[in-house]
Amino acid sequence: GRYHDLGLLGQGGMGEVRHVLDLELNRYVAMKILRSEWNDQTKYRLRFISEGQIAAQLEHPNIIPVYELGELPDKRPYFTMQIIRDRSFRDVISEVHQDSSAGHWRTTKSGWSLNRMLNAFLKICDAIGYAHNRGVIHRDLKPGNVMLGEHGEVIVVDWGIAKIQGQPDVLMDFAEPVISTFNSGGHGT
Repeated sequence: GRYHDLGLLGQGGMGEVRHVLDLELNRYVAMKILRSEWNDQTKYRLRFISEGQIAAQLEHPNIIPVYELGELPDKRPYFTMQIIRDRSFRDVISEVHQDSSAGHWRTTKSGWSLNRMLNAFLKICDAIGYAHNRGVIHRDLKPGNVMLGEHGEVIVVDWGIAKIQGQPDVLMDFAEPVISTFNSGGHGT
């Protein structure tokens, strides 16, 4: 009832991401939903839920913000997050390489250059450093899991196989939160 589905944005191994309108806040968001074939398998369900919880606890300008974690009427878990309206870092790297020749880096038609890519890379490093400082390891960091927004945003996404140091890989049940080291009573740095 709260969300109006506007179509598929993409899908991966465990979930699909849909473009939705949040009718309560009147804004467009992305909704990641566990694929129906995994919903009855506890380990996939728990890993999906932990992805939303971990990302929600990592409040950093270069990490995808999570807005809500919930359950659909068919009992599949979902979480909503910022929608990124441009492209992946992988696509930009490919474009810059295609538009450049051996030893001569050029700026692409879309405005990407080696220098701009390196600045984006530094933002990725900041995000991962922040996560590591809080005991979270992404474990699937690659150019395809970094989205670049149309206004300079550099956002690390897909925390689906992230691990919190000191916690087992087999996660607790749905009612229990996943807690990173910064959220266990201290303020973190």
